[in-house]
Amino acid sequence: MEIEHKQGRRRWRKKGFLFTLVTIFALMVFIFSLTFQSNIKIKNRMHAIESRIRTMDSFIEDFKRDFERGLYISSFRALLSIENRIVADSVFISDTKALFHEAVANGTLDGVPSPLMSGAKITDWITKIKEEAEKINIILNISVISDPSLGQDDPWYIRVSMNISYVVEDMGGIAIWNTSGEIVAQIPVQGLEDPFYIVYGEGRLTRLINESPYLNNFTWKVEEPNTWNVSHLLDHTDHSFYIHNPDAPSFLQRLEGEIDGSSACCGIESLLNLKDISDAGLPIDESSSIVDYHYWAGDGNGDKRINETPDWFRLDNAHLAIYNATKIAYD
Repeated sequence: MEIEHKQGRRRWRKKGFLFTLVTIFALMVFIFSLTFQSNIKIKNRMHAIESRIRTMDSFIEDFKRDFERGLYISSFRALLSIENRIVADSVFISDTKALFHEAVANGTLDGVPSPLMSGAKITDWITKIKEEAEKINIILNISVISDPSLGQDDPWYIRVSMNISYVVEDMGGIAIWNTSGEIVAQIPVQGLEDPFYIVYGEGRLTRLINESPYLNNFTWKVEEPNTWNVSHLLDHTDHSFYIHNPDAPSFLQRLEGEIDGSSACCGIESLLNLKDISDAGLPIDESSSIVDYHYWAGDGNGDKRINETPDWFRLDNAHLAIYNATKIAYD
């Protein structure tokens, strides 16, 4: 009897031990399952966060490009609006920078709405960009630190810049960016009208600014002695091409009628075709250099005639070397 009792206790101990092992194993499986599922959820969550951050980072790059594009369009239209004002009034602008700022900020010139600025103000572009951000569940706040500034450091481009700060935030609170920076737009001068021609031509002349393809190659000596080819010089004049000259007024100076102005970085000039002046019914000045700012100022400095050119083709001494005409000039 005692032996049977002892054997029974052994069997219970074995069963208890097996039950404990099974329980421990089951717990381990359960814990592993929970951990595995938790890891999957964490990984999925991290993947979602990483994907969202990439989306927001991509949006920020797109936002910068869109803002630059908006600044470009707004600035270009503002300059066209200013030129239209000069055409309408035949008067130069007294303060280009102030009028430009009014146009891009308010869409007006001296308080009068400009049709070209409709939907193209800086605030209009900010609104458009914010609306695009909302479509992908991003909150965008933009603050203007400094108003758009107008300047030139290149004869063929107008530089417009402004400083902004912006906060980009995910609507779900995943991530937030808070930063600031400078937005720059380069507006080409080429293709714009020369204000000198508009005003001094009394509304009868117009010239679009285009850079000359003949710089340093206006004339050249041919094989026959004492014979020069001036075809490039004549074509440059006929098409009213422009070159950079530090002694000439820049485009921005031309907007304000600074005929005696000069700009080391950005001065530009053309040669007038006096036949065009005559055809427009304007009086001819035969004593001045046909360099545009000298001619319009009536400087009376057309001291040199140039071989193989029309009788009216006169240059001042300072421009002979610029147009490769030193050896074919005469009094």
